[in-house]
Amino acid sequence: MIKVHHASDIVVEKKIDRPFLTINRARFLLHCFDFIVIILLWSLSFQIRLGWWESRFLFTNRFGLVITSLMLSIYILEVADFNQRIKPINEVIRYLYACFLATLIISSVFYVSALAWTTGGQDLLGRGVVLPAIIGTAILGSFTRYATFSRINKTRVKSNWLIIGSTSDSTVSQFLDIWNKNMPEDSVYLLSLGSEASEIQNKNMLYNEKYNSVNNDKLLSMQWTGIVLLDDLTLSDEHLEKLMHARLNGNPIFNISEFYEEVWKKIPVMHINNRWFVINGGFWLLHEEIHRRIKRLSDIGLSIILMITTFPLMIAAAIWVLLVGGHGSIIFKQIRTGLKDKEFTIYKFRTMRQNSESNGAQWASKNDKRVILLGSIIRKFRIDELPQLWNIIKGDMSFIGPRPERPELISKIEEKTPFFSLRHLVRPGLTGWAQVCYPYGASIDDAREKLEYDLYYIKNQSVALDFIIILRTIRVILHGYGGR
Repeated sequence: MIKVHHASDIVVEKKIDRPFLTINRARFLLHCFDFIVIILLWSLSFQIRLGWWESRFLFTNRFGLVITSLMLSIYILEVADFNQRIKPINEVIRYLYACFLATLIISSVFYVSALAWTTGGQDLLGRGVVLPAIIGTAILGSFTRYATFSRINKTRVKSNWLIIGSTSDSTVSQFLDIWNKNMPEDSVYLLSLGSEASEIQNKNMLYNEKYNSVNNDKLLSMQWTGIVLLDDLTLSDEHLEKLMHARLNGNPIFNISEFYEEVWKKIPVMHINNRWFVINGGFWLLHEEIHRRIKRLSDIGLSIILMITTFPLMIAAAIWVLLVGGHGSIIFKQIRTGLKDKEFTIYKFRTMRQNSESNGAQWASKNDKRVILLGSIIRKFRIDELPQLWNIIKGDMSFIGPRPERPELISKIEEKTPFFSLRHLVRPGLTGWAQVCYPYGASIDDAREKLEYDLYYIKNQSVALDFIIILRTIRVILHGYGGR
């Protein structure tokens, strides 16, 4: 629940002493620690197991595989978490999961396909060397992570945000409702600078006190995590001067669309208009020919690699659908809307019974009874989406972009959601920013939320953002997050 404070709760502070150990800095230091520990434990395991050791073994392909698999697994599962208030035990579980994943990678490569290309002696393949090193790394890494994040939670600087506006009750309530879903533990101070006090209702919260000018001065002279100005706010010259000094004193100041984009990594479609698109930057790569060609070549190459590596999995899924799916084709075809509103046929493994939409188009629901036996598992880990690699090779889709929607559902969504057609400025994707940031959508409200993430991607698309999406997609698949 959002905490809304009164003027009497305010303590004027000119400076906040921020701790040295932030989450991002802690993760960097922990990754450095992991790297050092695995080298030391690898050397120690080798010494204990074989009675001798030479430094040249640190530069072999085998050790490169160990360190790369472990570090990459940890990074994929920890990269850019949304939840900045992670419990220490959850960090430990995620780390142990990463160690287990790395062990599977190392074992499969060492004992199945790597014997021919590694150098340095058969003894380096012994589990007596590899397993103690990884187990020791898991134990030490778990301990350091629990201690580090316990320390961070104790010394964390409490987030305090100042929301400034003179607006209608419904607008403020809507904004705070969304805030409550995204940042429920942050403290929010409401300051009305208008001529009339605003009564703000949000679930069990009621606030109807207007700060006087003295308290306004105190509020604007404090250090804040950030200050958010609501869009329809009209500021006097006096207030603008105070906000100028607040910004020069180190307070980040956002309007509502900037706040959404900078903090929540999405664009608020209900708070922008045509003018916003005219005066704001971004969207630079929409018609950049070199970027489009590089992205297209990357899509084709990555799709071919995935088709080869996942071929056994696709065969297994196809056999299962054939055996338990009853009468009907293995591949399910459906019309979707793609680039420039062009319709195309999308391919998926059929995970629902025949004639599952006899009553018309509908979103999949939780525990949907139309799904075949174990079909929910196939959907949860996105195995049913693998035939869409052929859509990517054909050019209907890209590897990364907004998920293509059905034409009959688009017309319903567009009635209540502005700018929805802008998703069709780019090719739809097998995965995307909305897919890794938001769970499965099954309503018009969900479609609106996903559109906000899709517009963020279209506005800010880059190679770096695509790489982050790929890493998060791997994590989503491993956790089975959001599938139905």
